[in-house]
Order: sequence, then structure tokens, then C-alpha cells
Amino acid sequence: MVANIVEVFSSFQGEGLFVGQPQLFIRLGGCNLHCSYCDTTNAQKPVKTARIETKPFSRKFITVRNSISAEQLLDYVNKCISQYPFYHAISLTGGEPLMQSAFLGEFSHRLHRFHKMPILLETNGTLPENLKEIINLIDIVSMDIKIPIQKEESLRSLRLCGDKAYIKIVVCADTPERDLSTACRLVAKVNRNIPVILQPVSPVRRGIRAPSVDKLFRIYHLFRKHLQDVRIIPQVHRVMKWL
Repeated sequence: MVANIVEVFSSFQGEGLFVGQPQLFIRLGGCNLHCSYCDTTNAQKPVKTARIETKPFSRKFITVRNSISAEQLLDYVNKCISQYPFYHAISLTGGEPLMQSAFLGEFSHRLHRFHKMPILLETNGTLPENLKEIINLIDIVSMDIKIPIQKEESLRSLRLCGDKAYIKIVVCADTPERDLSTACRLVAKVNRNIPVILQPVSPVRRGIRAPSVDKLFRIYHLFRKHLQDVRIIPQVHRVMKWL
């Protein structure tokens, strides 16, 4: 079993519920969506070579030809953990990792045989059938609900996750508040206690604008009427210029 890997590197989590926690990131290539505000466009499609950090937090990389086997990837991960045992989690990110769910199942199974470290999956929640294949091997799900929301798929994915999930929703200046209200009610329908992170967009290119403070206040209060744990957190790694 092989996968298309974009990069493997160590950094501090810059988004969501675990901002500031050191994580080992495994970025997989390929995505089923093409969001205008995407900040990892290099992972939207499979790539010919992967960047593998040679030592945790060193920012020095070797280049490895794709595709990469689960055994190879586990070897890289083992080397990182042996040098830095303080990771909060292994973060499977993308792209959309669930496009390679069969590989993730094999890799996660192998990883759990050697380590008790949590596996965090970052997903857009639009592939519930793929998620169903591996959810028992995943410890934390960071679900990035996209606007406009794919309601049926997102609802099924949320229900599969149970109490493993927290939600991120990127908010732009022109994000329709009607669509945000739909997302809010969908989450509340599953569980009012799911943490929700409202993430002001980072202007990654011309035409992408962050929401005003007034808009963020309105959205926060809208969500807070229906949900117990709502937070506004920007992309901290961009502010701090973390890798």
C-alpha cells in the first residue's frame, strides 16, 4: 500500500483547538475541493516528490520520490519520535487525506502497534464513506466545514466522529451569514457541545479578504445561541511565521 505524500515535518499546531501544541505533520497530496482561500495549493494534486524533514524542527529536508509505502512512512515517523518524544499528536493533513483512506488505515494500524501517540485527522468532512473505513483508528478529528456546506455529507461525517471531533469554519469578508447559520444549526443538530472554531481567513492572495470585527461578533453570537463552545482563533502559525 502506497500514498502520495507532499511533506513530513515538525511544527507547532497553528489552527483550531490545539494551537501551540507540537505536532508531527504528514501532508498528503490530492483534494476533492478547490477552495478559493486554500493556503496549501501545493497539496491540491498529487506531487512527484515528497519533502521529508531530516530532524525535528530543523527545517532541513530531503527529497523522496513518490509513492511512499506505509512502512517507509512509519520509519520516518519512528525516527522523529525517537529524537523528539514530546509531540502532542501525529497530524494527518492535506489536501484531503481521506482521498487515500485505505493507505491511512494501514499506516494508522501500524503506528498504533508501536506508539500510544494520538492520531489527528484534518478533513473537510465531505467523504463520510472513506471516514467510516478508518474512524476507529483515529483519535481526534479536526473537521473543516466548507461554505457553502455539503449538508448531507457533513452531517454523516459528524455523526461518525462522535466526541472525537471539533469543527473549524473559515470565515471570509464575503462569506454569506445565511450559510454560516446553516452550518451552525447542522452542528447543533448532532451535538451542542462540539467545540467550534471560527477562523478568520488569512488573505493568501488578491481578492481574499478577512471579515470585519463586527461580522465576527455577529457570527460568534449567532453560533453561541446554539452551541456551548465557540471560539475565534486565526491562523497563529502565519502570525508567528512557523513552518
